[in-house]
Amino acid sequence: MRRRMGDSLGLRMFSMHIFDQDRRREATEDLLRLLAAGKIKPPISARLPLAEASRAHALIESGQVLGKLILKP
Repeated sequence: MRRRMGDSLGLRMFSMHIFDQDRRREATEDLLRLLAAGKIKPPISARLPLAEASRAHALIESGQVLGKLILKP
């Protein structure tokens, strides 16, 4: 994909690793503040007990998961 970046206006990639360590820390802290304040809410597709981790993997692989899948201890 990196070799073909210039070939398509629609192909864009982003990685947190492009930020230096201080900027990454700041961005992570900002995101955690927003989560804690309830200003952003990632969609939760399912909450499963940790004992059902294999079922969680099957759901992810099937494409049925939209959002986060949480494993509870």
